[in-house]
Amino acid sequence: MPNWANILIAIVSLDLLIYFQHLFSHSIPLFWRVHRVHHTDHDIDVTTGLRFHPIEILASMLIKMAAILLLGASPLAVMIFEILLNATAMFNHGNIKLPKLLDRFLRFFLVTPDMHRIHHSQQQDETDSNYGFNLTWWDHLFKTYRAEPQAGHDRMKIGLPEFPGTDVQRLDVMLSLPLKNGSPETNRTDAKKTDEKPQDRPHNSTSDN
Repeated sequence: MPNWANILIAIVSLDLLIYFQHLFSHSIPLFWRVHRVHHTDHDIDVTTGLRFHPIEILASMLIKMAAILLLGASPLAVMIFEILLNATAMFNHGNIKLPKLLDRFLRFFLVTPDMHRIHHSQQQDETDSNYGFNLTWWDHLFKTYRAEPQAGHDRMKIGLPEFPGTDVQRLDVMLSLPLKNGSPETNRTDAKKTDEKPQDRPHNSTSDN
């Protein structure tokens, strides 16, 4: 098989791995406690793409290292993938609005800012959608794609309602967030139907194709 084909297979396979890693970080309560640091940002911009707890960063590195060994991916393939992953993370967290036609075209293969912003909605069925960081194919394939937020982008609320204060933007609070519980009076609407705490229960994936 040509070298370029091996590189392409490795990049696509690693991108699929990141999709499932992201999905599990929402569906497994212990993982969610760490990942929610990323979701407590009240304003989406490029810095949100860097806002991850050190535990999640370390875990992601170990998962990717194991996958690279299993795939036998070349150093060039890994380098290209990491460049693409970080570049697209900055792009899809960017506080920018693309022209509608361009956004619609890019969504055939690339996660756009409007598409990923829905994932940061306070409404849980929207948070549990659009898990892709780079390629959009996985959200379509596994029925987790949502085209638009219910309230529209201008009225959609960002962040986690159980952490409404500004203190959660401090570094020391973010680092200790996995140990904290949310405010019960600000639980998500979905949580009112169950006795489970929203930050401890698994998120359920939904679709809106």
